[in-house]
Amino acid sequence: MADPLVRARPKRKKVLADYLVRLRWIPALFVALPISALIYLSVFLVNTWSAMKSEKRRQKEHQENVERVVKRLKERDPKRDVSASLGWVSTRESVSTSSSTEEAAVRTSRRKM
Repeated sequence: MADPLVRARPKRKKVLADYLVRLRWIPALFVALPISALIYLSVFLVNTWSAMKSEKRRQKEHQENVERVVKRLKERDPKRDVSASLGWVSTRESVSTSSSTEEAAVRTSRRKM
């Protein structure tokens, strides 16, 4: 009978990965948690600051943004604007028409036989 104090298989040597897995809470506690807290705090402060703005100030900022967009649209080259359909739409249509044309040709050739 086997001795209960003797291992059936010897222990393997501990490597760096074993320590990293066992102590993974250290970087989570001292790195990930503070970073996530800072992100949460910054989002909270931005939302609070935005809520404290007056309605006139919001309207003024909105009007400035609209003027900036209108100016950018006027500076854009209208020749580069394209109003054609998407490429995959025209490709799909050409594939479907070519396949139906080929099928019709095959059907007519079978009838002649």
